[in-house]
Amino acid sequence: MSKCCVGILLTAAVASPLPGLAAPLEAGKPGVAHSRPCSSAEYRQFDFWLGTWAVTDADTGALDSRVRITSVQDGCGLREQYFGAGGATGESLSMYDRQHRAWSQTWVSSGGEIVQLAGGLVGGSMQLSGELTGADSTLKVRGVWSATPYGVHEVGEKSVDGQTWRPWFDLQFRRGPASRKAP
Repeated sequence: MSKCCVGILLTAAVASPLPGLAAPLEAGKPGVAHSRPCSSAEYRQFDFWLGTWAVTDADTGALDSRVRITSVQDGCGLREQYFGAGGATGESLSMYDRQHRAWSQTWVSSGGEIVQLAGGLVGGSMQLSGELTGADSTLKVRGVWSATPYGVHEVGEKSVDGQTWRPWFDLQFRRGPASRKAP
């Protein structure tokens, strides 16, 4: 093929991108329709957790943290920003996986912990379970988030063997200001 024809082909390829490549850029333009892949009811099951929260220990009433939960990626997930009263921080990303018909959450903390959970809505409460990986060990963990008249109640349990469970935390989320560190 001559240099002339190669140049024409390259110019044509650059001028007309592959189908679908331009769509994400055009999706934000006024008047350009785009699908909302995360618009089904399953993606809204955890929306009761959205907001800015003052979080207290359910037993003592002591401030545990300030937390902000926001919708991300056009409603496809939830981002948690955690600011602990003692200075620890953490973040999680929760999302509904339509292929597996389950929710998943990945948490990372300033202490180097990683928590990976999966589950779903059971009787009006979000129930997730999985593993916490820390510096020295791996534990089985599970949590339940429930909407309440005052906000959200979250209870966590942990286990070494997956058979015997011990309380991990019991938290009350009440609407309130986020930490001044929160963006």
